[in-house]
Amino acid sequence: SKDSLDLIVLPETAIPFHILLSQNTAYYNLFKHEVDFVNTPVFTGLADGYYTDSAHASVTAMKTGDAYFESFNSATLFLPYVGNGPVYRKVVLVPYAERVPYAEMFRFLIEPLKWGVGISSWGKGTDQIVYDLKLRNGNAVSFSGMICYELVYPEYVREFVRKGAKFLVVVSNDSWWGNTSGAYQLAAYTGLRAVETRRWIVRCANGGISGV
Repeated sequence: SKDSLDLIVLPETAIPFHILLSQNTAYYNLFKHEVDFVNTPVFTGLADGYYTDSAHASVTAMKTGDAYFESFNSATLFLPYVGNGPVYRKVVLVPYAERVPYAEMFRFLIEPLKWGVGISSWGKGTDQIVYDLKLRNGNAVSFSGMICYELVYPEYVREFVRKGAKFLVVVSNDSWWGNTSGAYQLAAYTGLRAVETRRWIVRCANGGISGV
C-alpha cells in the first residue's frame, strides 16, 4: 500500500536528458510535482553535466559554442517537497562503450570516437555517496546507489557498505544486451554482492532483470 512505500526506484537512463540544467527547469518542476504527488522519495538514473571553459575542460568534454560540456551517467534521490539530493556520477565506466581507458593519456584515440560516433565521452565521477532515507514509520536508514557495470567489482561495492550504507540500489540499462546472457549475468552478480556485503540489494533494470 502507499502507506508502506518508502522508496521508488527507476532504472538507469530513466531520465535520458540533463534535467538538472537550468534550461530544463520546466521539466524538472514537472517531475518534482509527480514526486510530491506520490509523496515518496524516488531514486532514478539520469544524465547530469556542467559547462566549463577550455582551461578546465577534461578530455571527454564536448565543445558547444564557446564553452565545453562535461556529461555524466548519473543517479540521484528526489525527496518530496525538497527536490534532489547529491548527484552520484558513475565512477566505474564501461571500457570504450562509455569511456576509453586512460583517456587522458590516449587523447589521440578518444577524439575520433567522441566526434565521429559519439561514444566514449562520459565524464568519470569521483565520489561514492551515501543517502539518508526517512521512512514512513519515523525511522531513517542510509543507502547507496550504483549504476550497472559497477556492480561487477566487489571491492568497489564494498566501499559503499564501509561508508555506512545499510542497503544498496543498482540501476541498470540492460536493453542493449538483446537476447544474450548479459542481463542474466549482471543479475547473478547482484546475488554475489548481496552475500559478500550482507546487505539487501534492490535492482531496477531497463530491459533487464529487476528484483530484490
